[in-house]
Amino acid sequence: WFNDGYTPPFKEFIENAYVSIGIVPIIRHVYLLTLPSVTKETLKRIERAGNLIRYACIIVRLTNDMGTSSDELERGDVPKSVQCYMHETGATEDEAKAYIKQLTLETWKKLNKERQTIDSEFSHEFIDCIMNLARMGHFMYTDGDKHGKPDMFKPYELERLSGNHVAKKTVRLLRHGQKRDLYKMTRLQMMVNDSHLSIREKHTFVSKMNLVTL
Repeated sequence: WFNDGYTPPFKEFIENAYVSIGIVPIIRHVYLLTLPSVTKETLKRIERAGNLIRYACIIVRLTNDMGTSSDELERGDVPKSVQCYMHETGATEDEAKAYIKQLTLETWKKLNKERQTIDSEFSHEFIDCIMNLARMGHFMYTDGDKHGKPDMFKPYELERLSGNHVAKKTVRLLRHGQKRDLYKMTRLQMMVNDSHLSIREKHTFVSKMNLVTL
């Protein structure tokens, strides 16, 4: 694509890019580490988690593109999902980004549904790893490239040092039904700190806001 100056259709890009993001090898290595023993059957079994892995990889790819595509294009990299969608449909950049955001949310819904239905033959550690990789990508690349610009982590570190006030404020807004104010809060900050919330409070967050469970 780079050598030929080729901009693929969006679907063709995704079919390649969800693999090239590099998450699949990580997941396969983790899978082997979670096994009590490695056999031919256990090696074949991971294919039955194909959809779960695919959705997680797509989320990381789409959020990565949203956070890094501008900088990478300036460096002469190949077009990303935003540019492929624009090229194929004639959409503006804002329209393409809105489409990618919606597609990311829809993929989260598919991932969550797949997680609920996947066979219990897989360990909790393996499933959690897949989910956490998707969460990592969503957090890392929302509002920019936190991997390439680590200074962007500073506000999150300050919040953690200040007594987890983001999560506490979120719960308080939920209890008072202040949806408008809650929308203003960064959902990914909630995700980073949500280990301090009870299961009931997390479920309340999802049901009240009708959001995918990050």
